[in-house]
Formats: sequence, structure tokens, C-alpha cells
Amino acid sequence: MSARRIIRATKKRITVGLLIVLATLYASFVVFGRGFVLSKTDTLLKRVYTDDVLDVRNEVVAPPDTRLPVSHGHTLRNHSSEIQNASRVNTSAVNNQSKEIMQDKTETNQQEEDAEFLQRMADVQKARHDLIRKRCADTYNITEQVDFRRDRAKILSWKKLYEHAYANDDFKFIICRVLKVGSFSWRKVIRSLWEKGSPAFKRKQKMGDYAMREYDDETFLTELENYTKVLYVREPFARLLSGYRDKYVELRHFPYYKPIGSKIIQAYRKGATKSQINSGKPTFEEFVRWLVKDPDNREGDYHWRPLFDWYHPCEMQYDYIGKLETAGEDAKYIFKMLGIDKLETYPSTETHHKFSSTKDILKQYYSQISPELLPKIVYRYREEFVLYNYTVPETLSDIWS
Repeated sequence: MSARRIIRATKKRITVGLLIVLATLYASFVVFGRGFVLSKTDTLLKRVYTDDVLDVRNEVVAPPDTRLPVSHGHTLRNHSSEIQNASRVNTSAVNNQSKEIMQDKTETNQQEEDAEFLQRMADVQKARHDLIRKRCADTYNITEQVDFRRDRAKILSWKKLYEHAYANDDFKFIICRVLKVGSFSWRKVIRSLWEKGSPAFKRKQKMGDYAMREYDDETFLTELENYTKVLYVREPFARLLSGYRDKYVELRHFPYYKPIGSKIIQAYRKGATKSQINSGKPTFEEFVRWLVKDPDNREGDYHWRPLFDWYHPCEMQYDYIGKLETAGEDAKYIFKMLGIDKLETYPSTETHHKFSSTKDILKQYYSQISPELLPKIVYRYREEFVLYNYTVPETLSDIWS
């Protein structure tokens, strides 16, 4: 055998040995689950096979059989399936964990926001109560609130004024409704709670006849003393206009208010015709002139009667003071404190009341009245400006600006 043939044979044996080693490593990785077939290994095997194993000078030397046993193929496929299943399980677990973390974070953020809201609204309520107490003392020299035993007769004399105050026995609160101050929305809430109420509560209060003025004296005094009391107020000029529009523009309950309107026209419209008088629809200025003709006359319809004479805020402690201008936030807080936030939501202020407080509507009506009427309106509702911190307008344009 020539030296060249010896070299070739030696080279072939080395190549075959290398292939066997690589195949063994390949199978070991599969058996012990260390990885899949690598494309680079395939490429290397092909390159060695092509360069060194093929026939030289028509002499063919077959490459070694590097195919894996059938059982090894099954192992590889099973291992791949297991890895994929494990990957899916792990991905699902990670996703679930991520969702839980995000949910916990959201709940934590919501709890923090709720706590901040409750604290902020508690501060608002304290400021409103402190202002009322201070100004009742400084302006009206009222420093003491009523005593339900000592002042029994006095409190009962107010009973007729609680015509629009409704109590809820299940949650033990009283809403002192003020007409033209979101009262219709609160009536919806009271009705809904009544429908969901306990049988005892329903027996006591038949729907449509649950105003506190209908209670016997003992029940009236007991609940007024012990129940949580809520009072809502509104900027006086907006409330006055809302009352006028409700009765003489939208004509709600007009048969009752028409005779009053006819008297107003007859008294304040020069040269009024019979048909004008019979229409019962006074202008806004005519209505205002009639309303303020006697500044010290505190009587009148509840829709435009001063709140000071209605619920006696200097002598009666109200637990929560809401304002129609901030009705949404106030109601959210008050509902939470009353424990009805999971049962009810405060209805948005009814559309036919909303527009009467917009700047355009205020301007439309108040720009038509004489400037001399401005201080008379302020005087009539003076306590509301003082106690509830509403701004007193210096000119008519201040009302809508």
C-alpha cells in the first residue's frame, strides 16, 4: 500500500471516528433533554461528510448510520411536547399573576382615591358647618341649638314647615328637601328606597304620604332628634329664576298658580288687557316686583320662600349640607356616609331645572329687570348669602358673569 493510500485510509478512519463521536453527543443531548437538534450541527455533519467521506478515485466509503433509534425520535417529540405544554402553563401562570398584580394595584389605587375623596369631602362639610355656626353667632346672635326636651313646643311649631322633609327608617336619615334645589331628584331616591324597604317601613309610610309633617308628634320629635339630617341649598338668584320658570314658563301645576299670575299682571302691568290678565303669565320683572314688594314679608310659596325660615339652620343641627352647584360630589359623599351608595345613585338634576342656572338663561331673564330690584332680591335672601357663602352681586351682570 502506497503512502498516499495509507494517508487516505487514515483520514477516512479519523473522519468516521469523528462522526461517531458527534452522533453520540447528539443522542446524549436528546436523551438527557438538553436541547433540540441544532441546525449548525447538521451543517457541520454535512460538511465533513461531503469533504472527507465520499469516494476518492471512484472508491466509495459509505458514511456511518447516524440516524437515531426510533425510540429516541419519540423521546424528542415527547420532550418537545412537554416543553410546549410547560411553556403554555408557565405563560398562563405568569398572565394570571400579572392580572392579579394589576388588579391589586388598581384596587389599591381606588382605595387611595376613595380615602382622599372622603377626607376632602369631610373637610368641605366641616368648613360649611363652621361657617354656619360662626355667622349665626356673629350676624344673628344665635349661639345655641334647640334642645328636644326643653324646646319641645317650639320644635313642634315648625312641624308644618317639614312638608317636604322625608325620613327613611331603614337607614335612619331625613332629607330636608328644598323646592328648586334638586328636590325632585331626592324624591326619586326616597321613592326607590321605599320600594326596596323593609315591610315595617312600608307599613308606616304609604307611598305619597310619607312627609314628616304627617307623623304624630312623638315620632316627629324622635326621628328629627336621632336621625341623620341632610339639607340641600342653592344660589338664591338661580333658585328664584328656577321657581318662576317652573310655574310660569313650563306651567307645572299651572291651574294652582294661574290665579296668582293674574293678580300679579293686574297689579304690575299698566294697561293690561283682559286677555293678558286671564293668561295668568306674568313677565319675570312683574313676578320679581310682586315678590319683593314687602321686603319683610317672609311668607309665600315654598318654591321661592327663603330657606332661613324653612328649616331654621341656625337652631337645628344638620349633619350634611349639600349644594346643588356641587350636587354630584356632595351626593356621592352623603350616600356613602348614609350607607346607601350600593343601592342608589343620585339622579342627574332634571333637565327642566338644569337650564335655569346656566349663564345664558340667567342673563336672558335678569338683564330684563330694573337694576333697582337687585338689592331688594339680595335683602329677601340675605341669610342664604351669609350662611352658605354665596357671592352677593354688585350689579345685575354679576349674576351671570
